[in-house]
Amino acid sequence: RKTHPDTLATLATVFGLKAPPAATARVLELGCGTGENLLAIACALPGSSCTGVDFSAPQIAQAEDLMVAAGIGNARFICSDFNEIDATGQYDYVVAHGLLSWIPPEMHDDLIALCSACLAPGGLLYLSYNALPGWHQRQIARDFLLQETAEITDITAKVRDARAALATLAETVGNLDWAYGRIISDENDNVAKLGDSYLAHDLLETHNTAFYF
Repeated sequence: RKTHPDTLATLATVFGLKAPPAATARVLELGCGTGENLLAIACALPGSSCTGVDFSAPQIAQAEDLMVAAGIGNARFICSDFNEIDATGQYDYVVAHGLLSWIPPEMHDDLIALCSACLAPGGLLYLSYNALPGWHQRQIARDFLLQETAEITDITAKVRDARAALATLAETVGNLDWAYGRIISDENDNVAKLGDSYLAHDLLETHNTAFYF
């Protein structure tokens, strides 16, 4: 909901900006994955035109299948490297949710420049990322799990062993009445609640950079 053009237009208005009309918005999502977020926007705003870009062919295929199954006609998906998309300032809203944290550091400036180039005059950008100092807490679990699964290349096995390692650590220290025990216990609860995709993406990805705002 934070990426929805209606939300972004409202926030922009509060801060004195003139936002593009959400109902007819041209929306670009970079790193759209399997498309659920973008398709929800397209469905809620039938007068909009929505474009999703991701370099993962399997995820783009899933997004297109979902689009057809839902009968959504105002969205399209592109399987491409971000540097190869048309950046001619044609989008009213550009969404890059979490993407900045999960690309190599040498690409950070390129992503910011791409977002700027894609925006139409007066357009709005939603750029989210893992933020410091809070993410230092989650980094404790990430560092531990990367170490425990360093020799495993198969992602299914990596997730399975990481889940088991975190559960064992939580059982060992979770009852400690100090910050470390609570951090590990809370992260183990997150993994149980949010599932394998969260564990693989947030805690086991090669790149996950947090920033001070």
